[in-house]
Amino acid sequence: TERSLLAPFHNYQEVEAFIDRKSYQDQNIVLLLLQQWDGGRILYNKRNGFTDESKGGPYASVFHDMFRVMFEPSPPVALRINSTMAKLGLIPGQYTGAHVRARYPSNYGPLGFKEIGEKLKVVSSHDKEGNWPFEKYKDKVVDVATNAINCAYQLQPGKPIFFASDSHQTVQYIVEESRFANNTMSFPVAGIVSPIEPLHLDTLNHTEKTCPDFYAAFEEIWILGQSSCISHGMGGYGRFASLLSFNVSCVAGHRNHNGILQQCPAIGKPPAFEHIAKL
Repeated sequence: TERSLLAPFHNYQEVEAFIDRKSYQDQNIVLLLLQQWDGGRILYNKRNGFTDESKGGPYASVFHDMFRVMFEPSPPVALRINSTMAKLGLIPGQYTGAHVRARYPSNYGPLGFKEIGEKLKVVSSHDKEGNWPFEKYKDKVVDVATNAINCAYQLQPGKPIFFASDSHQTVQYIVEESRFANNTMSFPVAGIVSPIEPLHLDTLNHTEKTCPDFYAAFEEIWILGQSSCISHGMGGYGRFASLLSFNVSCVAGHRNHNGILQQCPAIGKPPAFEHIAKL
């Protein structure tokens, strides 16, 4: 007789201890992980005998197809996605994604910097509400965004690039005012230009929002996930897009977990791939 058991766990050690019990070894076990920073990758790889995280492992190889088997955009979100991709001239699997988390991880400004006199100190708090003064931090943000696009270009020279950020003003600047704007390059750099910042999924006043208020976030991550390569920085959002992409091994980290830029050569200069790490 089949039976089910719902058991809450607080860490990976508890999960592994449960799985290793002999009394459960002849049963199918389904694990649901909520708000887990790695999305279950470490546990999945370990249970499949893979421990070298630097090489991606079986988790990365199955995520793209598994996600699409289990999930699809709701009709109104799918309509937005298809309309935006057609407008931007993006074809699934034929462009590179570049993502910049400008508001991570600081309530004081983008890129994790807080002003202290004339010095800048890295802080660790997350900015989920935004509304920081773009013009004040413009030079720093543009440097990060430009490097993200340079890294994306090195992955697939000449392919279109879809640029996304949690800062709508950064996207607008890159698409409309930067050196990548107005078809001045030999390849297009596209992005979703919006008058407001994208709404963070766990914004403090989420109970006051409606589902359509969050459509933009799902639209953006799905379009990033339709790319064939990803250039991403800090945070899990860009890494999630990489897992959704058509080639999880084609990825560039343009900013490390400490917030330090991983410099890519400016477009037009010889490529240098030693800093472009594959998962």
